[in-house]
Amino acid sequence: MTLTTSATITSISTLQGSCYGGTKLVITGTNFSPILSDQAIKVGDYYCDISAASETELSCQIRETGLTSGTYNDNQVLVILWASSYASCTLSNLCMFTFVPPVETIDSVTATYNDATKAIEVSVIGTGFTSGSAAN
Repeated sequence: MTLTTSATITSISTLQGSCYGGTKLVITGTNFSPILSDQAIKVGDYYCDISAASETELSCQIRETGLTSGTYNDNQVLVILWASSYASCTLSNLCMFTFVPPVETIDSVTATYNDATKAIEVSVIGTGFTSGSAAN
């Protein structure tokens, strides 16, 4: 029996995302654990909450970063294994992720009066809004 403990990262679904966090990543590789708690993922200084795991794929969403705006390069994606080691990166860009400011696009704005609540409800449809965005 051969015991293999070294893990590798062979692809990452995206290497760029909002400077506010919320970007979902799918990391493909080898020798990951199918148990969520056996590994952690960090993108630079920010954790990426793991939602699914198998021996060959990890899915996660980057937590809120607290960054205000701007572009932040050179954030290495690390898969931290339960054995206190890191998965090695086989990508030519060394698994580097860039946080960028989102580009919001408004496609339409509608307002309707709600008789039940006696309030005007405004709906803004578009792309590039940060996850969980809300205005009162």
